[in-house]
Amino acid sequence: MDKIIVQQIKNLNLLVIKLAPGSKYFLSTHDSVIISIPNLSGLIKYLVKEGYMSKKVLEGILSELNRE
Repeated sequence: MDKIIVQQIKNLNLLVIKLAPGSKYFLSTHDSVIISIPNLSGLIKYLVKEGYMSKKVLEGILSELNRE
């Protein structure tokens, strides 16, 4: 997995997500984001581990999907 850099803009409750220089598998355009599945999984894990997303939010998403 490539290294992902996450920065928070606290006043706007936004995250800036980018890959370290030299990484590939994460592209963006004015209307799209292309990311590999391993990088997306790693990003979700990182967001929970670092407190950007609570485990309750992730559990809520999984619970919602299990009801479908």
